Amino acid sequence: LDAELDAVLGAEPLDVPSAAEAAALEATAARAEAAAEAQRLAEVEAEVRAATERREAAAEAEAAAEAAIAEEERRQAAAEAERRAVAEAAALAEAEAAAAAEANA
Repeated sequence: LDAELDAVLGAEPLDVPSAAEAAALEATAARAEAAAEAQRLAEVEAEVRAATERREAAAEAEAAAEAAIAEEERRQAAAEAERRAVAEAAALAEAEAAAAAEANA
């Protein structure tokens, strides 16, 4: 029987890892899996940080745009007030000129 097994399996003894070797292999595999999981976690954290930075940059850009719009609205309101003041001054000068012309007539 041994001769038949040797003929089928070969004369070399089978390499069966010991319990310690098996445990070491399992530990190595577990460490590799933990390292891969840590790498995935680090990548997710980096993506979250990048998304947060993009969101903060977008919020800052929106605030700057709103401030620019408010400044433009203030500028337009000031220009309109100045136009009204000029129109009132012109109307007053016209009324004074008309009154002076009437007084001279």
